[in-house]
Amino acid sequence: MEIHSTQISYKTQGKLYWLLQLVGWVSLMVIEIFNFTFFIQGEFHWRYFYSFGVFSVIGLFTTHFYKTLFIQKSTFERGLGKIWIKALLDVALISLLMVILGRLISIFGKYSILKMSIEETLWVLGPQFMNIARYVVVWITIYYLYHILLRNNKLQRANLEAENNAKIAELELLKTQLNPQFLFQSLSSIKALVLNNKEKARDGIIKLSELLRYSLNYNKNSLVSVHEELSELNKYVELEKLRLGARLAFTVDMDEFMLNEKIPTAVLLNLAENAIRNGIEKQENGGELNLRGNLNDDNIQFCLSLIKTTHSANQLSQGMENFKIRLEKIYGDKARLYIENANDESVLSTLEFPKNTIK
Repeated sequence: MEIHSTQISYKTQGKLYWLLQLVGWVSLMVIEIFNFTFFIQGEFHWRYFYSFGVFSVIGLFTTHFYKTLFIQKSTFERGLGKIWIKALLDVALISLLMVILGRLISIFGKYSILKMSIEETLWVLGPQFMNIARYVVVWITIYYLYHILLRNNKLQRANLEAENNAKIAELELLKTQLNPQFLFQSLSSIKALVLNNKEKARDGIIKLSELLRYSLNYNKNSLVSVHEELSELNKYVELEKLRLGARLAFTVDMDEFMLNEKIPTAVLLNLAENAIRNGIEKQENGGELNLRGNLNDDNIQFCLSLIKTTHSANQLSQGMENFKIRLEKIYGDKARLYIENANDESVLSTLEFPKNTIK
C-alpha cells in the first residue's frame, strides 16, 4: 500500500512539474510579446510568436535536462549557503546554454553570429544573456525553494517521529517502574495460599495475569473507559487484600454516566497503588480508600480519599514522581494532581485532566 501511494505521489508531482514548466515558459512568451508590441517596438509582428516561442521551448527543455543532469538530490542536503551558491552557478550556466542554443538555431538567419564581428557578437550576447538570466533566476529560485521546503518538512517529520518514539519509550520505562514491587508482593501472597486455599490462589493467579496484561497495553490502548479501568482496579485491590486483609477497605462512588468516559490507561490504578503502598500498608490498622469521580466542565476529576491514616499529604506525594511525569507526557500542563490533608485523619488525592484529549 505504501509503495502504491508513493508511485501515485511521484506521478502527481511529475504532472505538476510539467504543468508548471509549460505555464511558466508560455507566460514568458506572452510577456515578451506584450513588451515588444506596446513598449519596445510599438507595433505587433507575427514573428514575435516564432522568436519567443522558440525561446520558450529552448528554456523549457534546457532547464529540464539541466535539472536532470546537474541538480542532484544531494544538493539540498548541504548548508543553505552552499545551496544558494550552487543556485547562482546554475543560473549562469543555464542562461549561457540557452544563449548558445538560441544562436545555433538562428545560425542561418538574418542575425547569425557568422555574419557578425566579435564586437557585434559580444554586444548582442551580453544583453541577451542578462535578459535570459532574469527568467532563469525566477525558475531556479522557485525550484530551489520548493526542494528546500521539502527537505525542511522531511526533517520536521523525522524530528516529530523521533520525539514521539522517545515519548513512547519514556512512557514504557515509567510503566515498567510501576509493576515490580506489586508483582513480587502478589506472588508472595499467592504462594502462601497455594497450600491452604487452592481455589483462592487460583483466583489470585487469574486476576494477576489479567491485570498484568492490562498494564502491558498502555501504548496499544492510550484511552480506556472508566468502567474498564474500575474493573482492573477492583482486581488490583482484591490482590492487595490477599496480604493486607481487613486492613484495606475500598469503596467507589461513581455516577453511572461517568462509566463510559475515556481516561488514560491505569491512572486510577496509579492513584490506588500510591495510597496503598505509601499509606495503608505502612500503618498497623490500615485504612479506607474511597474513590469518587465527576465531570467538571470539560474536565474529568477523580478524588481518592485515604481515611483513618496518620500519614500526611507530603508522605503520599513522594511516591507520585513517575505518575506526574507520565501525566505531563500525555497532557502537557493541562493535567493537575493535588494531594492534600483533608483533616487530621484523611488525605485527599485529586486528579483532573481534559476530557478525551491527549497532547
